[in-house]
Amino acid sequence: MIGLLGGKFGEVNPNGVKFYNNIIDNLLLKGIQPFVTIAHHDFPQELEDRYGSWLSPLMQEEFAYYANTCFRNFGDREPFGNCSTGNSDTEPLIVMHNLLLAHAKAAKLHHEHFQQKYGGFIGIVASAHMYRPLTDDVHDREAATRVLAFNVAWVFDPLVYGGYPPEMQHFLGNELPTFSPKEKEYIRGSIDFIAVNHYSTLYTKDCIYSSCILGGDRPIRGFAYTTGQDQNGVPIGEPTGMPVFFVVPEGMEEIIDYLKKRYLNKPMFVLENDAPPED
Repeated sequence: MIGLLGGKFGEVNPNGVKFYNNIIDNLLLKGIQPFVTIAHHDFPQELEDRYGSWLSPLMQEEFAYYANTCFRNFGDREPFGNCSTGNSDTEPLIVMHNLLLAHAKAAKLHHEHFQQKYGGFIGIVASAHMYRPLTDDVHDREAATRVLAFNVAWVFDPLVYGGYPPEMQHFLGNELPTFSPKEKEYIRGSIDFIAVNHYSTLYTKDCIYSSCILGGDRPIRGFAYTTGQDQNGVPIGEPTGMPVFFVVPEGMEEIIDYLKKRYLNKPMFVLENDAPPED
């Protein structure tokens, strides 16, 4: 660990800093340029107990403090950084809101105090499936577009344009958290590049104008149901060891094209593209 589990209430752990410095230095000795993610899915238990994880806006300041520690100790050698139980219908909106603002605060800190000195760029990664309509019906086509907004643009729209996707605003209304004018100022343009993890392509069925499997009619899912099989039970691609992942090579090109168009050809990196074998 770089710091004590208490976050701002603890002290920086010099042994942790030394450990990561050794890793970075050895990578550079081998000619490997680090591409670093400073926050993934893991979360310190003490901060979970203290704040309730990303459900608390106080985690925004904790993340900025943590990012500042990383920038100060490793920024001269790491050019890249990144800023992923309860009510699954509402709490993801709160979690994502706080996570995006935490990223934006860390990016603002880097751009204002570290980028000119050390260089480097800041981005964020999204797990970006591609979605195709289950049928050629206009409502299924609309659902496929809608699900892309609810899953991919949910992450990138605020960081590029300063607000949530219009598709989400339309269907979620007041349930969607809002950004203050000040927050919009520093969240807009807070990524230098887009990063993508792409694992699969899925079919999408509209749940507004037609009956749907239980769960697809939820607002948080964009009133759509996603599946890896067509109406005859035929998989969309070669099955893998993950029940919801299928090998659909064209999906990679399709999701990249979608992101290029939506975000005006912003620099992009593909970080992950794989799935475990079926056996």
